[in-house]
Amino acid sequence: MSDDNDYFIGYAAETPARDRRFMLRLGLSLTLGCGALGAGLAAFQRQPGNGTWDVEDRQWQGVVHADPFPMLRTRDVDGTVRSLWLVCPFKCGVRTIVSAYDGQAVTLRGSLIARDGFYMLAAAEGSDWIAPASSTAEPALGLPAAESLERVTLVGEILDMKCFAGAMRPSTGKPHKACASLCIRGGVPPALFARDRRGAYRPLLLVDENGEAHSPEPLLPLVADPVRIEGQLLRRKDTLFLSSPIADIRRT
Repeated sequence: MSDDNDYFIGYAAETPARDRRFMLRLGLSLTLGCGALGAGLAAFQRQPGNGTWDVEDRQWQGVVHADPFPMLRTRDVDGTVRSLWLVCPFKCGVRTIVSAYDGQAVTLRGSLIARDGFYMLAAAEGSDWIAPASSTAEPALGLPAAESLERVTLVGEILDMKCFAGAMRPSTGKPHKACASLCIRGGVPPALFARDRRGAYRPLLLVDENGEAHSPEPLLPLVADPVRIEGQLLRRKDTLFLSSPIADIRRT
């Protein structure tokens, strides 16, 4: 075909030097720009936290309590009394099972989930993960009384404590909304994830105005969205609670 034909597309034997320089500069600019954009976006993401889940089932001893949420009160290796909150291996609570042993000394099997001084035990699979212990309940492992601290108004996000403690990353925000809703509906304790006076994020277990567990359904529309809660701050030894009626929880 002749070069004079209007429909002929010619090809140069070698890319012109000016075009090569342009393509090289464009490629380098795009590479560096994408890298900088990725680093910038990553810097503004909330950290997923340092929670861990040791999935090996171990044996634990202590006294269980069913309310406001199922827990095992036990002694650490240094003798310190700790509260280990109890959940099932999946997206559910264990209140019905624990209620049968409320206030009793038990032996149970489960795996430890831990984050920033908060501890949970995921019960081992099967129906024989909990059994009465041969010893009597130690008084020091009884349910600690709620200590009333102060009235507060806090802004934060409602999430489930199992995922926050280390079962899921991320455990906050829109990507985690469906998971948190399933967990809370299933009986996993809900919490408000908010900043304290030092600016650090921490969870406060949510209970109603009587200090009891909320019914899950009214909380579900508010999960993983920014909310403002007016309530009473309570302490039960090593755990903080925020006591508030549903009416005082509002989306911001």
